[in-house]
Amino acid sequence: MKNIENVLFDMDQTLVDSGPYYSEVMWKVIDEEARRLIKEIASNNPEYKKFVNQDPPDEIVKTVVFSRANLIEALVHQELIDSDSLKEKIVVYPQIPEVLEQFRDEGKKLFVVSGTTEKVVKHVIDQVCLNKFFDGILFMLKGLFIN
Repeated sequence: MKNIENVLFDMDQTLVDSGPYYSEVMWKVIDEEARRLIKEIASNNPEYKKFVNQDPPDEIVKTVVFSRANLIEALVHQELIDSDSLKEKIVVYPQIPEVLEQFRDEGKKLFVVSGTTEKVVKHVIDQVCLNKFFDGILFMLKGLFIN
């Protein structure tokens, strides 16, 4: 490993176990946003008027969610950034700090790779106290790396 100068780490499910918390936040946002959008649509559309004062069926909620995927993703990211409980809910995998420290001691440059937004990655890495190990963040967009 002497010839290796740079090491890339995916953030989610490699450095940290964020899956359960991300799912919790995603479903909360999806439920709130989909129901809000349905009520907004219902107030302007006679066909959906019946849902203004009651919960819409799950099938309609799913349709709205899939048609608004980018909005939902943006809301999930904002919820993660605004969260005060990331440190308690996102867990750094055992031995990750020691492995990162060893690579740093060997003079390797370390980078986080992610498909999520820069704000979310920085916030998560800061909250779990791994930021001191990394030289930068690389973002994947449809198979391409963006620095």
